[in-house]
Amino acid sequence: MFARITWSRFTTPEPSIETAVSTFWGRILPSLQTQEGWLGAIVLANAETGEGASVTYWQTADAMAASEQTAAAGRAEAQASGLEIQDIDRFEMLLQDRAAPSKVGTFARINDVRASAAQIDTTVAFVRDTAPPALRALSGYRALAIFANRDSGRVLVSSV
Repeated sequence: MFARITWSRFTTPEPSIETAVSTFWGRILPSLQTQEGWLGAIVLANAETGEGASVTYWQTADAMAASEQTAAAGRAEAQASGLEIQDIDRFEMLLQDRAAPSKVGTFARINDVRASAAQIDTTVAFVRDTAPPALRALSGYRALAIFANRDSGRVLVSSV
């Protein structure tokens, strides 16, 4: 599975997070859903800072690449409504442990780290073998995911 993550922040008090999320789900997402290889999406938002991220999931790297023009049009629409795009990156999902389904209103912690290409697989193996049992014992644990961009060495570790 592959993911394109677009980080953004509000440049003005409006739109509200609710408006931005509504725009994503109602206007941007329907276009992305028509693309071959589409698997799903999530939106993360921090109401205190106005920062957020939209994540789209794709079956293959080729499917994600083929959707770039549609994604760019969606980003342009989001920017016109008052969002500033901070960063866009593409990742391979290397680990997913899910104790419960996705749910609106949950909280996520995302650690953004850099590693050499040689370290990525070793790190994922270590986390795969040690983290899920420890996290599953914690009250409220829902999911763990690791994403990596092997070209840049960027690794995201997300716990929900």
